[in-house]
Amino acid sequence: RFCYYLHKLLKAGKIPDVPVFIDSPLAISATDIFLHNPQEYDSEAYDLYCREHDNPLRLPQLVFTRTAEESKTINSLEQPAIIISASGMADAGRILHHLKHNLWRPEASVLLVGYQAQGSLGRRLLDGAKRVKILGEEISVKAKIYNLDGFSAHADQEQLLTWLSHFENKPAQVFVVHGERDAAEPFAALMAERLGFAATIPGYGDAAVISGREWHLEKSQILVVDPALQQFHDYLAQLESIYAAYRLRLERMVAADAGKLPEIIRQLEKINAFVKKTLGDL
Repeated sequence: RFCYYLHKLLKAGKIPDVPVFIDSPLAISATDIFLHNPQEYDSEAYDLYCREHDNPLRLPQLVFTRTAEESKTINSLEQPAIIISASGMADAGRILHHLKHNLWRPEASVLLVGYQAQGSLGRRLLDGAKRVKILGEEISVKAKIYNLDGFSAHADQEQLLTWLSHFENKPAQVFVVHGERDAAEPFAALMAERLGFAATIPGYGDAAVISGREWHLEKSQILVVDPALQQFHDYLAQLESIYAAYRLRLERMVAADAGKLPEIIRQLEKINAFVKKTLGDL
């Protein structure tokens, strides 16, 4: 679907003709299937294909990067490009390398398509994190971050309930493991109310031990960090990094010209007084 809309934007002259990289083995395979089966398109896309002999998924500079080596070469480009990569919440996969190479660039844009779960890297970026850790390295976030809803391929609540309603044999238990708790709890309640299904919402890291229709949960020992607290720690780490950089700069200035020391101390005293007053009011 994303390639389809990029095709429409390009034809309308709303985006430039730049390379478009599909950098996900699964997405490449899925796109390839659609490219070779236009008979399965919806009416709008099929009409475009027949009327204008133009496959709405093809772009002039569409590139499939199947291997890891091909993926890495994208980051050496010196021209603008669109990179479609996975995973959707930016927690794993090839997207991590692209974020590492582009988040610090003010001219770059990151478009997160679909739902971003609490605690995921995608959610922290949407919430305005200024620094994030990727592949063991602290990265400043200077790129513009956007979110686009409406492209999710997941079934919604009613579609899931309809699917469940067709089960001939009632399941002994349904485990709700997708979505945040404020959405999972009403869904579990609806399953019980409409379908008479027993539903459980495991915690993060819990293990369900199943034997036939019997089961029990083994609680996880994983310490779950609140996303807001994680963002707070990230911000403190950013302040520490800024402080360390300014300290090094000031030490070099004084070493080069000791005459600047009195003025530097005066400015530091002002900063110290401001910090004490500001934090003292909390």
